[in-house]
This record gives sequence, structure tokens and C-alpha cells, in this order.
Amino acid sequence: MQNQKGISSYGDFAKKLTMEYDMAVKRGFDTTNSITIAKGNTELMESTLNGILNTALQQSSGEHPIITNMGPAFIAYWTGATMSQVPPPIIPSPGSVLNIATVSSFITDPGIWTPTDVQSIVPPQPPLTPPIVPTPVKSEPMDEEAEVAEILAKLPDNNNTKEGAAAIVEENGPEVLTDDGDSGDPEIEKLKEEFIEDGEFTVEEGAGAARGGKKDPERDSNPKEESVTRGNAKSTAPPCGTSDKIDYLEQLSPNYKLKDLTIKTLFPHKLKSQVGLSERDIVCNLKNLAVNILEPLKKKYPTMRVNSAFRGTPSAGGKSQHMKGEAVDVQFTHCTEDEDYVPIAKWVAANLPFDQMIFEHGNSIWLHISCKRSGSQRGQLLTMWKGDYEPGLKLYRAKKKK
Repeated sequence: MQNQKGISSYGDFAKKLTMEYDMAVKRGFDTTNSITIAKGNTELMESTLNGILNTALQQSSGEHPIITNMGPAFIAYWTGATMSQVPPPIIPSPGSVLNIATVSSFITDPGIWTPTDVQSIVPPQPPLTPPIVPTPVKSEPMDEEAEVAEILAKLPDNNNTKEGAAAIVEENGPEVLTDDGDSGDPEIEKLKEEFIEDGEFTVEEGAGAARGGKKDPERDSNPKEESVTRGNAKSTAPPCGTSDKIDYLEQLSPNYKLKDLTIKTLFPHKLKSQVGLSERDIVCNLKNLAVNILEPLKKKYPTMRVNSAFRGTPSAGGKSQHMKGEAVDVQFTHCTEDEDYVPIAKWVAANLPFDQMIFEHGNSIWLHISCKRSGSQRGQLLTMWKGDYEPGLKLYRAKKKK
């Protein structure tokens, strides 16, 4: 009171506090319906404060819980106060007739004032017994064997279906189903046509496979060709055993198990013998791929994600290296712009023993990389754009940085 300009008595202080409180309340609203207060009971609050301050100032000595004792004055403000009638409150439940229209904004429950400074006059007492702290219950992660069993139970033997491919096509476009530079398996080509015919993905000129057939103005159909230096890295085929038993938990490399390149990718497939290869042959190819391509690539770019590796098909005449376990499609979560993939592709070309790398363009960009376990690597570098394959590394579209 002594520090407030123009306040010389507790009556003035009561008036000032009431006015400031009223303005503060009117600047806010209730959090459920955003309704403001129309009128607070300032008269009752001010008179209550006068009585409280009069009692407090007459006390000659000792501590006085002034803030706690001022509580009834704030309760008085809300006693008989009214809320605005606009907007009308949300009806809490069907049949609440009184809430269909605002018939009264009168506040019937002003609330309870909780003491705030009692500890200034009554020191807190230590608890008689130590408080019981509940032990947090940790949910145990699913056992890997149980996880594999659950996936295998749900995954069809042939996952080259619209449902099985939906996740990868949703993100990358239907081109991802034939992304190895060959003519493609007939069943997958048929599946690709189904996606386009259904109108889910429509090929537009200069737009790749854009969702809904809408042309993206940020997509540039004029390619920027990049100069690439190819390295002479040699692959080393790791030993992979001869057991006919297939274990999806088999460790192929430090970061990858067999499940990570078959049933736990964005486009999952059960392992099976096909195209003249046994299951063990395909496991050996996947291990070679993990050791020579995925491990060094993940070490260099930790945000790498495997979209697809082994793919099983119902056809015995397919040419895709995915069907042999020799190819992988990868993307990188740190790449926010299409051009971010260019330095990665250049690094792969200069440092890894790839057989074929394709710079893929669809709804997004991804890298298709293959590596053979035996024989010489071709070191073939292609760019896929609108289903066509061209030699070299070309960036056909890049989103402009904002």
C-alpha cells in the first residue's frame, strides 16, 4: 500500500485490487468453450476485502496469513457473476435440454479457495511414514521369435498384391514395382497397371506418378545430368553356411538380420526358392548385399531405410535382381529435397562394389542398388524417369527450397 501511487488506505487498496482482478479475468475465457465473463461481482469482492484488510491491519503483532484470508473476497467476485451468452456452450450429452440454448449464464458454483500461505504460520510436519512410490510397470518388448511368428502368420505367401504393395506404392509410386531396369515380372506389371487404372496413381507428363493425377508445379521435367566418378571397389563374398534350415533371426551382418531384408521391409516378402535358386542361395545373396552395400552405406548415412530387398513372385520368368536377393531399394530420412540424393548416389558410385545402381524417380526419389555374390560387377549406372531408363545420373525434378 505504501508503494502504490495514489493508494493511501486499505479502502483504496481494496478498490485497486478489485479493479485489477476484474480486468485480468475479463482478458481470459474458459478453456472448454472460450466463453468470457460478462460481469463479476466487484461490489461484493471490494466490500469483503475491506473487512479482511481492516481485521489484518488491526493485528499488532505475529504472523498473519493475509493471502489465505483474502480468499473469500475472490470467491465473492464469482458469487453471482455472469458469463457471456455468446458463444453458446457445447452440449455435453444428448437429451440435455437446458443446454440446447443458453437460457442462463449465472455462475452457480464459484469454486473453493485453496490456502496458499498457511505454511508461513504452521510449519509443515514430516510424514509419519515414508511415501509409497509406485514402481513403474515396464511393458516388455515382444520377443523377436514371437514377432517373426506373428508377421509370418499375417503375411501371404505371395505378397505381390495391391494390399501388400500399398505402403510402398503410396510413398514412392507404382514405378517402384519394376525398378530394376528390366522388363519386369508379368504379375508385377499387371499389378502396376491396376494401381494406375484405379485412379489412385495417374501418370502425368512431366510429373512422374503423381497422386490424383495432379501435376506438381515444382517438378521439373528437364533433367540435370551429374558427372559421376566410378570407383573400383571389389566385393568380398562372406561365408554363409550350407544349412537348409531358414531362420529369420539369422544375423547377416552387424546391423541386419534375415528378417530385416525380407519380412520387415516396407514391401515385405516371405523367403522362398525361385528363379533356379534355393532358399539358402538367396540367403547367401542377401548376406553379400548386407556386407558389401548396406553396412558401409548405413555407416556413411545412418538415416538409411530399407524399402525393399528380397521379393517373391508367382512367376518363374522374372528377371529382377530383387527376386535373387541381390538388390535393395533404399531411402534416407534426412533427405528433405530431391537433390539431397545426388551426393549419396555419387558416393555409392565412387566407393561401393555395386552391380547396378538406378536413380529412381516416382512420387519421391530412391536408390535401387544391386550386388552379385559371384562374377564381375557391371558397375551400371542408370536413371529411371516415367518408366524409362537412361544411362548416367540425372536429376529430373527437384523441389525448390523454401
